[in-house]
Amino acid sequence: MNWDYRVIKHRNASNREEWVGVHAVFYDEGGAPISYSQEPESCAGSSIEDLRLRAEMMKDACDKDLLEASSLDASIGGKRKNSERKGSEEQRTLPARSK
Repeated sequence: MNWDYRVIKHRNASNREEWVGVHAVFYDEGGAPISYSQEPESCAGSSIEDLRLRAEMMKDACDKDLLEASSLDASIGGKRKNSERKGSEEQRTLPARSK
């Protein structure tokens, strides 16, 4: 399963207030989103290098197309968001850093 960070736009229940957050988005083998983290991601890591890589990946998410939570939810259908599924953290292995 592939994943990356993406910026997702949300609307509150009354559809008046919008906000954006960086989420982990998970894709099937064909590249279609199948789930995403329920809450926006925090930037923390097990080392300075890990933290730098995560921060860089989150920054790169800001250069990608903005995703709409409502569109993602409709395309994912009845599937649960990944953060609600057991074992989701183990699925997020950071890519090897190129030198």
